[in-house]
Amino acid sequence: MTDPVSGKVFIEVFYPEDAKRAFFTSPAHFATHEDAEKQFKEFAGEVLPDFTKLPADPSNKGWVLGFAVVRNSPWHFGGIYASEEDAERIAGRFGHAYELRYGSHQIDSDNFVAVDR
Repeated sequence: MTDPVSGKVFIEVFYPEDAKRAFFTSPAHFATHEDAEKQFKEFAGEVLPDFTKLPADPSNKGWVLGFAVVRNSPWHFGGIYASEEDAERIAGRFGHAYELRYGSHQIDSDNFVAVDR
């Protein structure tokens, strides 16, 4: 996407893929769309959950356990991460309305249920 004010390009990452709202948006600091495309994998890797690092939820097939970044009102699932430190880093990017919760997340959705550890 191109910022209409600065003319610079920014990246929008959508998770899950059919989300109507961006999961994360980068600052508008890329000179061209080609520059943004080159950096997309690295950028997305920093903000998207790595489900290979998350344990499966034994109670729910297709769900994983981890530290989630969420906003309650209006609801927004900001991702789930293997470490509390990673979740805190992402929560810091989203802003003060987001909090960390440990729980179970249904992959490819924004469904999340907090659970006791």
